[in-house]
Amino acid sequence: MTNNSDISYDIMPDRVIRCSDFEKIIKQENFTMSIIQIIFNAISPDLRKLLVDFINTLSIKAAKTDNPLDDIVVNLIKQLFAIKD
Repeated sequence: MTNNSDISYDIMPDRVIRCSDFEKIIKQENFTMSIIQIIFNAISPDLRKLLVDFINTLSIKAAKTDNPLDDIVVNLIKQLFAIKD
């Protein structure tokens, strides 16, 4: 049986990324998302509403552009702040 930490991926020619690297990145991202969501929920309701409205406006504007990356970025921001449609 192979240990997942021993499997490596040649994603970039000059760097090999191991599964353990991915696990660390995922844990760090989950931690970062949790901190952002805690702070987002701790700010005043007025400021939180302004941020949600702004992000929702970004979503509307992104949907009108031809660049699909705009939609992806806005969706990532919405996930980061746990904003539902």
